[in-house]
Amino acid sequence: MDILIQQFIAIGKKLREELIALHNSVDAIRHQNEAYEQERSRQNKPEPPPILVQVRSELEIPETEKAAKRTHEKRHLTAQWVQVGVTFLAFVAAAIYAGIATFQLRDFDQSVSLSQIIARQSRIQTAQSRRSADAAKTAAESAQGALNFSQQSLRISERPYISIENVRFDPPLEQSHDPATVKFEFHNAGKTPALKGTFAINVFIDTEKISQIPRDFPSEVTIASDRGAASSMSIWFKKPGDFDGISNGTKKLSFKGKIKYRDIFKQWHPTSFCAVYDGKTKEWVYCPGNDVQWDHKQRRPRRLVT
Repeated sequence: MDILIQQFIAIGKKLREELIALHNSVDAIRHQNEAYEQERSRQNKPEPPPILVQVRSELEIPETEKAAKRTHEKRHLTAQWVQVGVTFLAFVAAAIYAGIATFQLRDFDQSVSLSQIIARQSRIQTAQSRRSADAAKTAAESAQGALNFSQQSLRISERPYISIENVRFDPPLEQSHDPATVKFEFHNAGKTPALKGTFAINVFIDTEKISQIPRDFPSEVTIASDRGAASSMSIWFKKPGDFDGISNGTKKLSFKGKIKYRDIFKQWHPTSFCAVYDGKTKEWVYCPGNDVQWDHKQRRPRRLVT
């Protein structure tokens, strides 16, 4: 279609150039005829007679002048017909070009309309895709939240729970021992083992911290599910009256400590513990501030409110 338009444009330009050349030729012939008529009028103009005499005469034009006039009129008529033909051809070419331009304009309008429809559909699809992406993101966040909650619930239900129990003097504190040996056990009430367990204990008589010898396992320990790990510590009674005061209950013997361990999910958990020796009942009483204690009736860990 573009090649055909270029050809029509070239033909129109060529016709325009020929029409301009023909118009120039016609103007030249017209000027020549006008000059010829002026010269003829000047030569044939009669001088006024001195005496007004009524004369009846007929003007006779020579045959040569008649032939020249007919030739001039014939040329003029031919030029006019050529001009009419060229004008008609130019009109036809212009009409064809206008028709082609009309068809192209209609095709262009259709293309523009189709492009607008495609663009509108693209915008609609983009909006739908964005809404779908937002919905997918919301669903993914909800699923991630549910997964995190499930993982947290699983970790809470499956993690180890360590408590201290079975604290006792061995041998019993019936006579002065130097040092006195206190034995105890760390019990795992959880469903999975406690890994890399370490603990530290401080012993007090009333409010004074006393020294102790190294414990049985100062390094790490692993405690399986529903199993215990035994340990002990030695207490020195260096001041006079400490042994008698603890035995009759006038002085308070206590210890405080903390055990730290890791679960199978690679999370660390600390458990604080505390116990006080009752000299009257000869038993160790657990402090109510322990983080975790074992409920022997329910067979599950029980947290106490501090």
